[in-house]
Amino acid sequence: MTRMIGILILLALIIAGCSDDSTGPANGNGEIKIYMLDAPSVYDSVVVYISRVEVHASGSAEGSCWIVLNDSTRYFDLLQLRNGANVLLGDAELQAGSYTQIRLIVTSENYVIV
Repeated sequence: MTRMIGILILLALIIAGCSDDSTGPANGNGEIKIYMLDAPSVYDSVVVYISRVEVHASGSAEGSCWIVLNDSTRYFDLLQLRNGANVLLGDAELQAGSYTQIRLIVTSENYVIV
């Protein structure tokens, strides 16, 4: 069940706004926003508790590191995020560079109602 929830979360992510083009800020930074949404399901409810959202920066001047975008624990019923509804999981202004991974830290309170 935990694996299924993890797969649902990964499939439900949308990444938008990570850019370092000339229309972005002049200081060489960009913005990242991570949203979550879901598609219809046979379940009545799929609730996940997310305690932290992080992105991995690689090849930066400081080396590889994880950057926390949000560290407040929140819960979401994925089935409420359908038909265009979504929720912002985290956003930040980041230095232009290569971000290779996203990590969602979920708690053990997740559950599914069939």
